[in-house]
Amino acid sequence: MNEEAPGAEQRAARAEEALREALEERNRLWQELQERRSAEQDLAYWRSRAESIEGSRWWRLGAPLRLAKRVFADPATAFSDAAGALRERRRG
Repeated sequence: MNEEAPGAEQRAARAEEALREALEERNRLWQELQERRSAEQDLAYWRSRAESIEGSRWWRLGAPLRLAKRVFADPATAFSDAAGALRERRRG
């Protein structure tokens, strides 16, 4: 009977250790999930904000000035980008 007691205590200790490890893993995964949700919410907010800015009247009116700035800085790339944007508008 004395031989069974240490075995039972060892099994109980292993079970408690396994439970502790499982709880730590659960807590780590929960934290990771919360961080991911927060990052996704931030991303959604900033995408929405960028869309509202780019859709604004002031942004559209400033497009020629932004293009002129890019043309003066790097004409070849600016015209290539503008041509690509026009092709995309025709497709979609």
